Amino acid sequence: MDAMRDELIGVLSKYIDVDSQNIEMDVKREDDMTALVANFPLKGSK
Repeated sequence: MDAMRDELIGVLSKYIDVDSQNIEMDVKREDDMTALVANFPLKGSK
């Protein structure tokens, strides 16, 4: 999960300023569905 988080920060940082200190990521499972829930607070656009 840490590697995915770092890669997502790298991609998003190309386009927007991400508050990398306050990112929240979680995997939610319900019935037969799995979802990655990610909250990337933004500082602004580039």
